Amino acid sequence: MKRFLFAPLFFLLLCGPFHSQAQMDIRIRISGIHCDSVQIQSFDWKNKSGTHLVQPYQSEVRLKSKSSPRPGMYWICADTNHVAALVVPNEKKQKIGADISNDTISFTNSPESASYLAYHRQKEKFAQKYQALDVEYQNAQNLPTFMIQSAID
Repeated sequence: MKRFLFAPLFFLLLCGPFHSQAQMDIRIRISGIHCDSVQIQSFDWKNKSGTHLVQPYQSEVRLKSKSSPRPGMYWICADTNHVAALVVPNEKKQKIGADISNDTISFTNSPESASYLAYHRQKEKFAQKYQALDVEYQNAQNLPTFMIQSAID
């Protein structure tokens, strides 16, 4: 009878440390950016937002939580300036890293965040091309009509 009482107790003691591990672990390394504080804010797909971490600037910031992360965007902000975005695709256990410096941002265990960053950079390149074309178009408006036709051809 005593064996039956000790078996569940032994099982609980054995599995307890594994169950209490963090479900969400976000590690951010920042270098070359001067700020007073670092924030992690979230925005899930249901228009609910929240601030998860605000702390004085350190070169490495960690957000750990035992609860499952909500799927959505996690914005990394230096003071109030948006620096990078982490995409959390599901509620599974997440261990994500971000290395942020002046010109480069790299992600660990987050291909969705890397894809979002590549998309955003491509969108910026298209916006610059559009702006250059718009400036050229505005300058062409001041030309005489016969010169506009030759510029179009």
